[in-house]
Amino acid sequence: MCASRGTAWFPGNYRWRHAVMRLWFTGGNPGEVARAVDELADASESAEPEAWYHTWHALADRLWSRGERQLAEGHVESGADSLLRSCCYDQWSIAFIDHADPRRPAAHTRRSLRSVATPQRSIR
Repeated sequence: MCASRGTAWFPGNYRWRHAVMRLWFTGGNPGEVARAVDELADASESAEPEAWYHTWHALADRLWSRGERQLAEGHVESGADSLLRSCCYDQWSIAFIDHADPRRPAAHTRRSLRSVATPQRSIR
């Protein structure tokens, strides 16, 4: 059974289940989120914060690299979308690690959309 299907997300771990819903509502891509949830299915029983951190952080790293590559190739909208989702996943990667962990502030400061120059686009 796919762990990401309906209410089967992390049975018995409401904190992770609610965090996944927040991920979706703050800009997560459903396919990316579902794959990450499937990767975390076994770790949810013990609510292992390191597994949560590493899964979402790795996804953020992959998307950031993809976004930079897309921008370099002139795909401004796709690149910006990948970078934005990367920031979302990076922010949520630290949800369950200790507050004194040095990765917490790093997750908020290591990625900056300001570091990527994109032209302004008017919406009609």
